[in-house]
Amino acid sequence: LGSARQFCKHNSLNEALVELEFGNLAKIQKNNPKAVNHYLRACSFFESAGVYSPLLKAYIDLAEFNRSIYKHNEGLGYIRKALKIIEKKQCNDTLLWLRAFNRAAAIYNELNKRDTCILYSNKVLELSEYSKNYYWQANTYNELGSLYKDLGQYDRAEEYFKKAESIWFSCGAE
Repeated sequence: LGSARQFCKHNSLNEALVELEFGNLAKIQKNNPKAVNHYLRACSFFESAGVYSPLLKAYIDLAEFNRSIYKHNEGLGYIRKALKIIEKKQCNDTLLWLRAFNRAAAIYNELNKRDTCILYSNKVLELSEYSKNYYWQANTYNELGSLYKDLGQYDRAEEYFKKAESIWFSCGAE
């Protein structure tokens, strides 16, 4: 990525995209302060330039980053920003919409807001069926299975786990 930064020095958009990936790398390396710094620099550029697709990705990455370090309310703040971009239709990237709705469901689930989690899970299911994105469909059925297992609704949980498994197997997963 260091050479990518040099290559992009005269293109601010590409430089900001590299910052975003540096944030993801720092997250993997568990260097949280560095990750946040990179994410925020990328967001700052995307916000000021009004470049919504990478901004949506950056907000989702920040939401997931905060969720992963148990700062759910901060993560929720970023997911709400992401959802505003979707609501205003400033970005029409179906994969980013699926990811945003999925991360919203995960954060709401971890905040014990089960109804809102189910609402966003249903959005993922609807959009993934429409776009024939079996990864997000199976992933969401699996997440719903976990939610219902946690609620003690084991029959319902098993139903969702079996749906997820069936989709994964039909796609060639082992």
